[in-house]
Amino acid sequence: MPPDLPILPLLTAFDVAQLLAETINLFRRREIDLRAAKAISNMACLLLRSLKEAALEEQLASAGTMSCYSQACEPYKPEDQQEVQQDQSPVSPEPAATAQDPKRHSQQSWSQDLRG
Repeated sequence: MPPDLPILPLLTAFDVAQLLAETINLFRRREIDLRAAKAISNMACLLLRSLKEAALEEQLASAGTMSCYSQACEPYKPEDQQEVQQDQSPVSPEPAATAQDPKRHSQQSWSQDLRG
């Protein structure tokens, strides 16, 4: 690699795009090898992803939705799930039986169609 390469700030997507453009040109002029070009492009992709995530977090925080977002990511609590299951009651026993035996359900509807 050329020793006189400037240090780039790489704080924005535009900065990363400039790095990638420079890397492409260095590779095309055969000033860097393929391994170095791939390493730089891989790190640039990771940096772009990090910049995007940071921008999203900043946007969520400024919108005041960060607390809602963090609540949605709380770990699973089985005791809460048990309470919900106890409150729910089945509507009728027939749908549960047909869900367990779909073949039986289709035979019943077919025979009803023939009668009707």
